[in-house]
Amino acid sequence: MSLHLSLSRHPLLRHLDSDDRDRVWQSMRARAFRDGRSWLLLPLMPMLVWAGFRVGHALGFDIAGIVGGTIAAALAYLNGVVAIALTDPSIRQQIARAGRRPGVSTRTPPGSAPRAVATKRMLGVGVGAVLLTTLVGIAAFPDYAREYRLYLTEARPRVSIAWTKISRTRDEAGLRARFPQIEFRCRSLPAGAGIGERRCDADIEAFNGIPAMFVSAYFTANRLGHLAIAVPWWSHRRMRRSLERALGPTTHGEPRQGLGTPLAGWRLPGGEMLVFNRNASWNPLLWNQIFWSRSERCGDADCGRAPG
Repeated sequence: MSLHLSLSRHPLLRHLDSDDRDRVWQSMRARAFRDGRSWLLLPLMPMLVWAGFRVGHALGFDIAGIVGGTIAAALAYLNGVVAIALTDPSIRQQIARAGRRPGVSTRTPPGSAPRAVATKRMLGVGVGAVLLTTLVGIAAFPDYAREYRLYLTEARPRVSIAWTKISRTRDEAGLRARFPQIEFRCRSLPAGAGIGERRCDADIEAFNGIPAMFVSAYFTANRLGHLAIAVPWWSHRRMRRSLERALGPTTHGEPRQGLGTPLAGWRLPGGEMLVFNRNASWNPLLWNQIFWSRSERCGDADCGRAPG
């Protein structure tokens, strides 16, 4: 059934009945597999199934992802075979002969004026491109997509604290006492991590009244050294303006880091350093991050330099 539905939508095959399509398909498949290019389809199919699983896992539907990836692999196989086979003039002649059989209509369906058909086709291509880009992004960044899904579907607490008062939190017990409404998940970091010996994470809905996804605290010798707040892409501008209202113009900057964007920073009155993405990322799945560092861990040479 799926074969008939897919082939019946092809512009060169839609006028054929099911028996003719079956015969043409058998010829197409035989012709395609005599062509070396068809073997390139074989490694593509398991890749599509795996990509479907990654998308489904990120969205919380593993089985649906596998099914979707399998369907995508089957469609890629079918369309690849058709595209390769149609390069053979004999296949085109077979289709033309089948279309000229008595009783087979080749009329243009009513209402399919060229301009309307072109507009519909362009709309379909546009929607398909957006959908494909979204699925590719989710498959490439499944952990980020999963975090966004959890953020948008879970009830989470809201927290607030003045940026200049973060330094009053000294250790893990003080962090839990300062934010009793949220549950921290703590774990030891591997030796040589470079950011601390222990990390504590907590899911949140907002930080200082602006949407934020989670808080991560880093400790060395049970002393808070760094605090990071993940900010979704749609809240970047609001958070940046909030920081500028509270702290004034930025005083430091850093170049782009990996997939991120250039950073802008502030030196707080107590000597602590606070940095944030200067611009939102081009990739909406990559969240922004505010990063606070305690003063004794953040000299000028380590935390930033005057923007140039």
